[in-house]
Amino acid sequence: MAYWWLLLDNQRSQLAYAERQLELRAEQTSEALAMQIHVLMSGLDYLGESLATQYLDNRSQFDAAVDTAISTFEEGTILQVAVADSAGRIVYSNLAPDDESVQAPISIANREHFRVHAEGRTPSSELYVSDPLLGRISGKWSIQLAQPLLNGGVFAGVLVVSVSPTFITGYFQKVFPHTGGDVALLLNNRGYYLARSIRQNDIMGNQVSDALRASLATGLDGGNYRLDPAWDGISRDYAWRWVEDYPLAVSVGLDRETALSPVTDRFAKSRFWNGVSTLAIFLAALLIALLMERLRMEQRNLAWNEERLSRLLAQVPGAVYQFRRWPDGTSEMLYISQGIETLLGLTPAEVVSDLSAVFDTIHPEDRPEAIAQIAESAEQLTPWDIKFRLLLPNGETRWVAGYANPQRESQGSVLWHGYIHDISRQHAINDSLRDNTARLRLTIDAVHDGLWEWHLADDSLYFDERCVAMLGHEQFDQPATFAHWYEQVHPNDKVHLDKVVSEISRGEMFRLELRLRTATDDWLWTEIRGRAVEDDKGKRVLGTQSDISQRVAEAQLRNALLDNNAAAILLVGPDHRIRLANRRAKELFAAGRPLRRIPFRQLQGSEEGADDLLEQAKLLRRNKGAVEAEHPFPDANGELHWFSIHGTLLDAERPDGDIIWTLIDITERRQMEVALSAARVRLIEVIRHFPGGVLLESAEGRILVVNQALCDLFGLELPPDSLTGTERERFYQLLDLQSQAAPPEERRQGDGRISELTMADGRTLQINQIPIRIKDTDVGRLWIAADITEWREHERNLERLATTDPLTGLANRRALLQGMEWELRRAGPDLPGGALLILDLDHFKSINDTYGHAAGDKVLVHLAHLMRSILRQNDIAGRLGGEEFAVLLPDAGRERALAIAERLRLAVEGSTIEYEGNTIAVTASIGLAPLAGEVDEIFVLADEALYRAKNEGRNRTVYADNPSV
Repeated sequence: MAYWWLLLDNQRSQLAYAERQLELRAEQTSEALAMQIHVLMSGLDYLGESLATQYLDNRSQFDAAVDTAISTFEEGTILQVAVADSAGRIVYSNLAPDDESVQAPISIANREHFRVHAEGRTPSSELYVSDPLLGRISGKWSIQLAQPLLNGGVFAGVLVVSVSPTFITGYFQKVFPHTGGDVALLLNNRGYYLARSIRQNDIMGNQVSDALRASLATGLDGGNYRLDPAWDGISRDYAWRWVEDYPLAVSVGLDRETALSPVTDRFAKSRFWNGVSTLAIFLAALLIALLMERLRMEQRNLAWNEERLSRLLAQVPGAVYQFRRWPDGTSEMLYISQGIETLLGLTPAEVVSDLSAVFDTIHPEDRPEAIAQIAESAEQLTPWDIKFRLLLPNGETRWVAGYANPQRESQGSVLWHGYIHDISRQHAINDSLRDNTARLRLTIDAVHDGLWEWHLADDSLYFDERCVAMLGHEQFDQPATFAHWYEQVHPNDKVHLDKVVSEISRGEMFRLELRLRTATDDWLWTEIRGRAVEDDKGKRVLGTQSDISQRVAEAQLRNALLDNNAAAILLVGPDHRIRLANRRAKELFAAGRPLRRIPFRQLQGSEEGADDLLEQAKLLRRNKGAVEAEHPFPDANGELHWFSIHGTLLDAERPDGDIIWTLIDITERRQMEVALSAARVRLIEVIRHFPGGVLLESAEGRILVVNQALCDLFGLELPPDSLTGTERERFYQLLDLQSQAAPPEERRQGDGRISELTMADGRTLQINQIPIRIKDTDVGRLWIAADITEWREHERNLERLATTDPLTGLANRRALLQGMEWELRRAGPDLPGGALLILDLDHFKSINDTYGHAAGDKVLVHLAHLMRSILRQNDIAGRLGGEEFAVLLPDAGRERALAIAERLRLAVEGSTIEYEGNTIAVTASIGLAPLAGEVDEIFVLADEALYRAKNEGRNRTVYADNPSV
């Protein structure tokens, strides 16, 4: 029993050790992958910042900068670079064709990676990593890395770099091939999958397991967890680690069964064979031989497992290692992965056998610090975290980063498990940033900008000598308060300054143009730039002040000269795209919209004309002089204009530079030339084929041209050519209008005269006589005759429809009001006057509710019939709306009007309407008012009389006297 107890205890210890080694391998692998993702993200982050600055400061070179940036990374890493404006509209994409800029843009205003910047929720790193997005058109997943665009501190949009999850997955698959159960995944701080080495399409858009989300929420840099079984039935040990500086985490899961099978299989078999040996001691020798053979097989399995781990680590960029330091100061490399050969050019075996070769490769200037930090890590058991240079035998210098966690062993030695990888590219990026900073300092000195800083804690402002001298002061009381400086700002610029100050705590770079009061009480245009920082001196705002008065004056003068020019002026770059356009050009070709970056040839409208313009530009660049030509261009409405074009080089010393094109509209001159050249032929043909009658006579009244249509309209059985030369009086005799037509109705229109004749056959002809003048000289007269019989009939029908109620056929409210106004104008002191009658059916709503609206309509039609049969011929009955009617009673005094109203009321009361077997009886209330005063007053009096009739019991007539009469 003691033997078995020792055996099982030993196996438990070995299994625990194997599990710990499995966890350690997962931790080392996740840490190595996190460092690699950090290198990738650092490059993409720097790319986004650089492109954002390039887009804001030098947009003409932005396309080239994007192409260069994308080519820097491995193919397939970056899917797209796009720019959205402050409203979320895509205004640039490297995937869009050249003419895409003039099409309707796509909006990303509802995307989180846009909203987080637009709503002021920008993370501290300014880079926002989105959840995976499925393309609306491509159907492919992507990760959006969004940088804010800030123009003078004001949000101007976002720059988005789209990264392919498939690229990251491919990288993971190099580390974890599809065979086996090991897996690597990348997720963001919201727990969403961004990439996974296997079955990625199953998880995109989903969150990770509850166990991993709980582990992420602990706030630690990394952790471990186990999924037993996992999502695919495989039990794994996981280790995760945050990616430094970014809201991303890398998790690595190793297949427990595959990793521990050599140990567990060996344990099971060992227990079996030990049992057999216990039961059959007499076969001990044979069993011992068998066990020895089994042991050799297990050792081979263990060697295979170690080889598998070595292959796995060989796929990880950099090298994973185990390093031991003994108490006497000597060291040994227990293990190092194949990646060391890429870093140092030494095989793992060479490193293990001769550790001094590694230390000899460390740059002499960095070697003492590296060795000292090893000693410090061993003494304090703190992580060994260092960046240093390697000096390779070929003379190449390579920057590497090393990281290892120490642990004290029982014998007093210290064992490190670590990782080392190449950071040369990242270091080069940092060097570039430092160089840019140094160049910025030199630039500030060269342009004579002033420097200032604002200490927020005590509200103190400090200005250097350049800031003070810029405003004409010999000295300036310092420190100044913000309130004192604020008073020196032009009143119209304070609103912009207030907005910048309200957002200054966000730590974003701001830029603002404003006017400051000088020592002579003038205003100086300046550009203020700065950013809030926090360091050992507290929270401050550091910035520069530039004198831009000359630039502003030049811009104002340039804009005034360009925009007040009657000619269209365009500045076209070597890429044949418009760089600048004055106001006239924008109005002509784009209805006032910007023309920037639109191809010049696109304005021409035809391929032939565009090619001709290109040849003119080539000729100009070749001869370095000027070119002139005449070309047609369509305007913003598609109307073709002719222009006299003058082209010159902006800089005569740069024939490959920009070209200034001046376009003067000569359309009117061109049209006159064309019209004069074709006038004789066209005029005759137009007159002959004109669909109406046309006659052209000279200033002396002789017919020059007449067409067949005019002869047909007037019934002249003569050929048109036979009338040429006929005098006006003779032509009138031929027409014989007195016997054929009613007298003409004439009206003047400008200098012309329009006549309408009603012919004997009932046709109506319209004759438009138009004088022809050239420079105030009468040179003739043009007759245009047309048959307008159908048009006049159509007008009468429209007039009838416009004044008639469609249901009852009575006059509508409009016609009734016109009749009242006419009657009021006609009435005089010698006429008996008239009255207005308003009738309203009693309880009409109950008829609609009881029998339906169709029955109500029939009642209204019935009432209209009664009114036609009872009223006088000159009375005007109309429907005001609903069940309310009105009757205009001309020449009807009080008694006469009351008699007509009572006759109408009694007729309504005594009539019935049959509808679907039902007999409907109705009554009416009537109000009367005399036709005296204004129309509105008469209606008010009649309405009041009607309400009295209603209130007094309905079915009665009330006459309202006009108190003003």
